[in-house]
Amino acid sequence: RLGRSDLKRGLERFLLRITDGNPYYLDVFIQRIRHLGKEQWLWRLNENIFSEAITEELFFRSGLLHLRFMGLLELINKARMSPYAVHVLSALSLGHKKWREIARFTRRKLPEVRKSLARLVEEGLVSQDYTMFTISDSLFSFWLREVYMLRELHFDLDNGHLADLFRSRLHHLVRTSESTDSKELPERIVGLFERFNNDLVLLGGRRFKCPLFKDLRSRASNGRVFPVYAETGQGTWMTQVVHEKIREEDVQQFVKDEQDLPKRAQQRIMIA
Repeated sequence: RLGRSDLKRGLERFLLRITDGNPYYLDVFIQRIRHLGKEQWLWRLNENIFSEAITEELFFRSGLLHLRFMGLLELINKARMSPYAVHVLSALSLGHKKWREIARFTRRKLPEVRKSLARLVEEGLVSQDYTMFTISDSLFSFWLREVYMLRELHFDLDNGHLADLFRSRLHHLVRTSESTDSKELPERIVGLFERFNNDLVLLGGRRFKCPLFKDLRSRASNGRVFPVYAETGQGTWMTQVVHEKIREEDVQQFVKDEQDLPKRAQQRIMIA
């Protein structure tokens, strides 16, 4: 889609993250990026062009995607899902995934929040995974958090200042995305495990508990892949994740590492 134009890999990955790879959203953004690049006679599309394209589409009221999401909010209000359905969606966009967290954020009673979430799930706007809820459309969630909430929190600022705040936030989010990509794989697995909080999830019709870990560490083993050790109240999780194919000697080393533990691991996981 970009033709001869060149977009840095880190910016591509950021765009894929916020859109979840949705072809329509990607197409709209790329058309805007190409248009701005041609206006400035640039073949190598830099981060300023990239962030300006996102700003024009998501922040300014003339943007197709801004209009789309404002229209969606209007439909939600007209459908009378609840007087505070938008507040519930805002809570979800900020990472509050459970009933009680959402109730605290919206300052509503738990039965009211349950009723509102049930309607949003029924309409396909929200996805439910046992005890956790997320907004189905990742870009709509991003827009609520970074644009809608920005306007709500800084209602006293003019549009120009708000746009500058949004651009600054975008640059910060791109840096964070690039930092995540630069981390070694064991470090990323530790970061994932740190987010477990005794959550219940459904996978393949079975219920699993993601425990709260007391201690997380990664240590060198055979020099090629590093296991991650995670301690729970019930025992140790031992996990090894690699980019490449797992070789026979990797499995042997994994078994040996487990045998060196003070007691047998509760969960042993290898992923390649």
